[in-house]
Amino acid sequence: MRRVVGAGWWLGWLLAGCPSTDGSGPKDVATEPTGTPVDSGTPSTTDGSGTPPTGTEGPTGSEGCGRPHDPAAFGDGDGDGDPESEVERVVGGVPRRAAIRFPAGYDGASPRPVVFELHGDQDAGFTPDPSTFTQGIFGADEYGERAIVVALRGENLVAPEVRDDSAAYVSWDTLSEPSGNPDIQAFRAFRDLLAAEACTAPDQVYAVGFSGGGFFAQTLRCFGEPLAGIANFQSGLDFPAYPFLVDDAGAPLHLDLSRCDDAPIPQLVVHLTGDGTVLLQQSVDTAEHWAAAHGCAPRASAAPSPLDPACVEFSGCGAGEDVVLCTPPGGGHEVWSPEGAAVVTTFFGRFF
Repeated sequence: MRRVVGAGWWLGWLLAGCPSTDGSGPKDVATEPTGTPVDSGTPSTTDGSGTPPTGTEGPTGSEGCGRPHDPAAFGDGDGDGDPESEVERVVGGVPRRAAIRFPAGYDGASPRPVVFELHGDQDAGFTPDPSTFTQGIFGADEYGERAIVVALRGENLVAPEVRDDSAAYVSWDTLSEPSGNPDIQAFRAFRDLLAAEACTAPDQVYAVGFSGGGFFAQTLRCFGEPLAGIANFQSGLDFPAYPFLVDDAGAPLHLDLSRCDDAPIPQLVVHLTGDGTVLLQQSVDTAEHWAAAHGCAPRASAAPSPLDPACVEFSGCGAGEDVVLCTPPGGGHEVWSPEGAAVVTTFFGRFF
């Protein structure tokens, strides 16, 4: 059975249902470098419009720097900065989709960070309102004019070895190695697409995940994907102590932590204390795990964070190796809003 976590992708999805906390439902149904070859070499929008930008390679940033920007190639037919359709890439023979928003003032010459928004588990038949594309987990543009935002849509129901009691729901593969993980391959495909066809900063790729998407963000980190920072909401590592996943025989499944890359990456972990679906302690353990890997001091010596009174900063971490844990009181299995948007904006603002 897939872990049970209630939540949505964007604001419109957050209103689509209610979280299940009895262990019977999908993980998220409520409130919210190279790999396998990519079959399609150019971006195509799901409404059939758009051609890839063309031009010459710029001297800095990714290979796409200097290419004239064609908004229609990324689903923004009217060029107003808000895409009307998703971009599609065929990865491993399977169409994968993402809504991509370019910041105001994007000129194709100045490298921009890329932030991947990773949603919680979703009803496979639900279609998001295009007006909500890439608004972010909190239903607002939390990155302003600073970053390109990629709202990647999960398509994998569950990892192959996980018993699937909720086939109607879309989840993320949080267990499989990169070579056989379709969601990691999709992440790479869209990252590489932007590097080739837009002006990005290759060393400035970030991931923000809520619930199931947060677990997947941790999987990306564990398997050494080159991320510059991660923000987790109501989620964490798939530790053996928290058996949300089981196989057909009922045996618990978890991420092999011995496989994890311990390279220090700035980490923000947020968990509302009233969450009855994903345990608060799982997020606390996740923050402590990475703090130890970074060589930070134990949580007992953590200091209040300027991000929010609900947050603490692990001390003794190296420069650019921040680990922040936020435990706002109350709430449930939901996004911490509006405070969460301000916190993640300010946290990532330390790095871009």
